Amino acid sequence: MIGTLIAKLVARRSYDASLTYPGSISVSGTRRGKQEIEAWFRHFIEAIPTRTFNPISISIENIFDLVGNNLVSVQWDNRPVNKAGEEFYVRGVTVSTLRWGKIIEATTYVLDYQYLPRLWGEERDEMMEVV
Repeated sequence: MIGTLIAKLVARRSYDASLTYPGSISVSGTRRGKQEIEAWFRHFIEAIPTRTFNPISISIENIFDLVGNNLVSVQWDNRPVNKAGEEFYVRGVTVSTLRWGKIIEATTYVLDYQYLPRLWGEERDEMMEVV
């Protein structure tokens, strides 16, 4: 009985998770639940097939936490190549909330956000924007 309750709790948490990404492109905003987050990552892998993330610093709010409820911040840089073959240098920070050792909320802040439309292959044709 206790095992069933724990399994239900863990399953529910996987659907309560959220992922927030910056900008004003199709992948920006908050995705909630396992299906939306998995779809976001599938699109990420397709649009940006080469990713080279380098964690620069990692900060943990409570280093003595034993049950996994914590806040983790990772400063990173990345040298992605989009599917058009364009190379970029992007820096940012991802802040994740952990509950029982599992990420339930992650928010990414990109310092070089001006590159996001080109990186994701969503740069608009300037000719199309003429009214």
